[in-house]
Amino acid sequence: MHRALRVACAAAALAANACTLNPVDGQSIANTSTSISFAGLSNTANQQVRVEVISGGSTPLVIGSTATAPTVTINDSGTDLFAWSLNATIPSSRWVAGTTGSFARIHTRFVGAALDGSDSFGYTFRPDWSSCHAANPNLGNFLTRCKSPRSPDAFIYTSDFPAGVDLIIRDMLPPPSPGARIPVIVRNNGRPGVVGHVTCSGGFSIDSLTVNVTLNPGEETEVDSFIPTTGTTSVTCTVDGTSEGGGAEANTTNNSRVETL
Repeated sequence: MHRALRVACAAAALAANACTLNPVDGQSIANTSTSISFAGLSNTANQQVRVEVISGGSTPLVIGSTATAPTVTINDSGTDLFAWSLNATIPSSRWVAGTTGSFARIHTRFVGAALDGSDSFGYTFRPDWSSCHAANPNLGNFLTRCKSPRSPDAFIYTSDFPAGVDLIIRDMLPPPSPGARIPVIVRNNGRPGVVGHVTCSGGFSIDSLTVNVTLNPGEETEVDSFIPTTGTTSVTCTVDGTSEGGGAEANTTNNSRVETL
């Protein structure tokens, strides 16, 4: 592991008990049956560590458990730190399908590690941590700006998962009452991104609403989008958005839907 990430993880361990070096948020693996290497640091020896999957179910599922080393394994900061590692496979039931491929969401639980005796969770880092570090060489800035915005969680993707955000209109519902707007259900079947606009047309009317809602993989949002004119029998809605970094949505094959009222 690159020393910059290792040192940043060490600082994170000092600040919040623990961190996860591998996987980073956004890491790709070959397929859902691939064994994944998990590793990180803690500021406590013999600390119980659990890797949990939080996608595909209502409660976290423990897929691996270990303890941090009993002796010092890293000391870049001048303070004792202790490593942990394990290999685990995420069960098929805990993978969630995207437009193509699948994703899973995990975190690492450090049992009883908080000052009040409750559990704590380790920092995770962005997939572009290396270039982020180059732009933020100060350690404090690196921790602030280069940890994952989903930390302590991390998304893991199969290699055939969409490379960017992939917004789809999963459903369009009838207006709840005459003169009301049509609810449109937008789902993100790709990587983290932002729903920009939902544009609907039908009869002699067209309307575009600015949404500006962030969606992680598998998340949905409901947009009250369009008031159809009297006599409208068919409505077409289209959603557009951007990736987390601001780039335009690359996957747009499923972003329109037609419904008969």
